[in-house]
Amino acid sequence: MTAPPGAPPAPPLPAAPSPRLLNDPTVRRIAALLSVNAVGNGLFLTISTLWFTQGLGYSATQVGLVLTVAGACGILISFPAGRACDRWNAKTVLTFLHLLQAAAIALYAVAGSFPVFLALACLATAGSRANATARSTLYAHALPAGIRTRALALLRAVNNVGIGAGAALGSVLLTFDSDAAYRAAICVSASAFLLALVPLRRIPTKVQPSVAHITAATWGTSVSGPPALHPLRDLP
Repeated sequence: MTAPPGAPPAPPLPAAPSPRLLNDPTVRRIAALLSVNAVGNGLFLTISTLWFTQGLGYSATQVGLVLTVAGACGILISFPAGRACDRWNAKTVLTFLHLLQAAAIALYAVAGSFPVFLALACLATAGSRANATARSTLYAHALPAGIRTRALALLRAVNNVGIGAGAALGSVLLTFDSDAAYRAAICVSASAFLLALVPLRRIPTKVQPSVAHITAATWGTSVSGPPALHPLRDLP
């Protein structure tokens, strides 16, 4: 049906999502990295509390105290993690964090003393929060501006599916309700961080031009020059 003469043109229909998004190698590699991470995190979140209380024998009060302190460490680490990504690059920082998280989570299987348990929880939680900061930096540096928003939406969905898959796997292991099953789940979760290094090493680290120019405009520097201001001095 045609519009009557003189009528304003109809608004254009919204564009359908481009199938090319999934064909982009950078998006696929980041999605692989994130999915492996998410499965490991979902698995660990499902079994961790029962392992801390039943396997390691700590009380709910002790576990709550440890997780509170660990959460504070996670909050404090975000800013240094961002500075580390500025000084080196997000992929280098992520590689270190994956190794740290793999070691910390694996050692949960033998955390026989409370001080060791506290130290491991702080390391694992701080590593997790720093990991999130470094991944956000990696997304900005590696994803082209033209697909970045849609890619982030896809990656969020991948993360949710991965956590659900990890939780489902954890629920299967919970049916065994044995120390061996809990330790196996912890080892699988720790291994996920090592496995994620495979797609991580193939993700490009070159800063996208749009990000470089935004950074230069924000800090008043050249694209290749170091930031002239401390981030916390930028009050807005």
